[in-house]
Amino acid sequence: WEVVAKNDEGVITAINSDVCVSCHAGDYALTPEDLELEKEELHASLEALNQALLAKGIEFKPNHPYFFVPGTTTAFKNWDGVYPGKGKDVMGAAFNYNLLDHDPGAYAHNRFYTKRLIFDSIDFLDNGVLDGTINVTGEAAAYLGTTRP
Repeated sequence: WEVVAKNDEGVITAINSDVCVSCHAGDYALTPEDLELEKEELHASLEALNQALLAKGIEFKPNHPYFFVPGTTTAFKNWDGVYPGKGKDVMGAAFNYNLLDHDPGAYAHNRFYTKRLIFDSIDFLDNGVLDGTINVTGEAAAYLGTTRP
């Protein structure tokens, strides 16, 4: 599955697969530089989502059950405590993070859907509703299509 080549620093330097061109051509063409930028911005956006989760008292760790009370090994279980009556949505935002953290190609495949998942997750965690407003800056803002401070 060596679809891309990377240098010693992990920077994408080439696209090795001709199959990629079948979708990523014309207006949708991606160069190695485009993919690297998408990758960097995805990671910045995931970190913004991670910070939104932490602000609600939810820490992600790479081991099951993935979500913990910050600074402990105690599983986070009080989903409804973040926004009463909306625990399943809080859990959904957290699961979106887990899904994308485990998808190494999310910046190339379905990247518009990926951006929407991250944007909506941060938006919901902000105030418990999807109202189209989030507060991120830098690479995350570039990736998610917002420049709000």
